[in-house]
Amino acid sequence: MILVVGVIFFILRGSERRRDTADLSGLALLRSKQAKHDEAEKLARQSLALARRKYPTGNLQIGKAAMVLGHVLEEQGNYPAGIPVLEEAIGILGASARASAEHGTAVLYLGNGHFYAGKYEMSEKLK
Repeated sequence: MILVVGVIFFILRGSERRRDTADLSGLALLRSKQAKHDEAEKLARQSLALARRKYPTGNLQIGKAAMVLGHVLEEQGNYPAGIPVLEEAIGILGASARASAEHGTAVLYLGNGHFYAGKYEMSEKLK
């Protein structure tokens, strides 16, 4: 009986786990590297939407999911859409002492986005 309950819990938890924000974000980044941009954007948007439903405003997971979406948009060349998302991510990640690496990565992505969007002065300020 205990084994059956454990297996059921594992199955249920496994299906929930597949929808975790980190899993969706990781898969979005993979699809982006594979140049499957539409799928990458869809997964990144799902990750951010799930994070916003699941966590309180300003939570670190929302910032990480926003960073991934911003990066995916920039990988597509959609800098006007990616820049505001990355700015949101930086605001959230910068407020957390635990997110210094993620914050630095988001700033790098934002600087690249401004550069490739032709906003060289803004990009230079982020160095």
